[in-house]
Amino acid sequence: KHYLAEQYADREPPTIEEQAKKILPRIVEQDNGCWEWTGAKDHSGYGRYGYAAHGRVIGVMVHRWMWEYLVGPITEKTLDHLCRNKSCCNPAHLEPVSMAENIRRAAPFRPKKYRKKSAQI
Repeated sequence: KHYLAEQYADREPPTIEEQAKKILPRIVEQDNGCWEWTGAKDHSGYGRYGYAAHGRVIGVMVHRWMWEYLVGPITEKTLDHLCRNKSCCNPAHLEPVSMAENIRRAAPFRPKKYRKKSAQI
């Protein structure tokens, strides 16, 4: 149980507008068109945003949040970063794909010791 769980047990989740006020200022447009997330990132480099509500801390992947905010529901299980920049959240640089397709596309960019296994999927 998260150490803040009891403190935020009665708190409602922030509205989309409240989330946008926290998320959008942390995005910087780069010369290559990437919208770089400058906030917290997970161990893999993906942008993360979190909030506490109903006694839990909710973690959100920023690129997924941006897709849903600007485009709509995600139709596949994953979003592929076409630009290969995991902290990019520009919907024009993302494509909904199946998990198998995402793994196949990522194979050439993985460390050599993992390529053979990933390429077979």
